[in-house]
Amino acid sequence: MPHIVSDVSIGDPGVDDGPDRLTKFCQFMLNKPEFAKALRALRLLDGAFARPASSGGRSGWGADFSPAGLLTKVLSTAVNLRVLHIRDAEPLFQSHPAVYEAVTKLDRLKVLSLYYIGNTCLKAISQLQGKLQVIENGLWKDGPRPQGDVTPFGRYVDSLRHIRLWECGCMLESVIDRHVWPDVHTLDIGGRIAKISELARAFPNLRRLTFHMEFSVKQETRWSAGRS
Repeated sequence: MPHIVSDVSIGDPGVDDGPDRLTKFCQFMLNKPEFAKALRALRLLDGAFARPASSGGRSGWGADFSPAGLLTKVLSTAVNLRVLHIRDAEPLFQSHPAVYEAVTKLDRLKVLSLYYIGNTCLKAISQLQGKLQVIENGLWKDGPRPQGDVTPFGRYVDSLRHIRLWECGCMLESVIDRHVWPDVHTLDIGGRIAKISELARAFPNLRRLTFHMEFSVKQETRWSAGRS
């Protein structure tokens, strides 16, 4: 089997047939069980579930989750998958719960990147059978975010190495309230956060802290000194 099949990206925004490509890929992987078992990384990018659409004389893009059934079957047999990125995670999981159920059973998954997130994504993260080392979340797309300690990262306190919250830095409030993360070495934050003064306590061994362009801080007490 070609080595390239073990690491696959589908849905480059420069093409307009992402759903068709994803369908063909899934059919290819399901032809022989060993194909899916050899898959190590799968990245479903911007156009994986998007198709050109027009309305009222205006052109744009519409969601097309027609490959979801085949994708569920691939994920169910991709027992060695280590890296999974899904751009349109929340709408995909809401419209096809079987996909997120298949994701939760990937017990060898180490890197989970879900860009458009919401309550269903949080539920999936909380039910994962594996021990994640990297969690990446993007933009909240499911109405108002629930308040309180709802972020289900706590079960990975002994395994996480990298946390990236592109435009949902507010989720840090529930990440840092109840836990100390001794093995998190890199933290990327975008969006508004309220407790920057707690970062040094919550991440005592942090080596790299990156603030993205959307980053902002709610006024509060000064940030205690970090480790040099």
